Amino acid sequence: YTSEKNIRLFETHRVLSATELRSRRDIGLDSYAKIINIEAETMLMMVRRQILPAVFRYAGMLARSMEDIRSAGSALSYGGEILSSLCGQADLLTAKTTQLSVTLSAKPVSESPERCAAYMHDCVLPLMREVRSHADALEILTEKSCWPFPTYDDLLFGVR
Repeated sequence: YTSEKNIRLFETHRVLSATELRSRRDIGLDSYAKIINIEAETMLMMVRRQILPAVFRYAGMLARSMEDIRSAGSALSYGGEILSSLCGQADLLTAKTTQLSVTLSAKPVSESPERCAAYMHDCVLPLMREVRSHADALEILTEKSCWPFPTYDDLLFGVR
């Protein structure tokens, strides 16, 4: 919007002035930053209120089942591997969620729209991708009946 050649073009044809172009750029950047903020806040809420509680419930069920199997006199190493992976991914998800929350609360609010949009792009979006990757890993490990959202299989093959 605001490169010199674009400003000249728009002003020559009396479409928009330089001030109007800068204003449109700033509005677009502000909108971008706000949308990322809404998506990040929604992600934090989904992880804290739905994903982690579902994973903890399933981990508890798995641990109780393994204990029942052990008390019956059998050993089950595979269940322990799943439980270990589940707990490890839950720990990673919790850490990244905390990091995202801290990063989000440190966003510049009184800076220029360019600085705010760049912060959201460079600092918040990469953390959102990491949170998503851990949540995706947990979806694969968690029993389908415990998962709070439709699975990828449900979405791909269940739509009619």
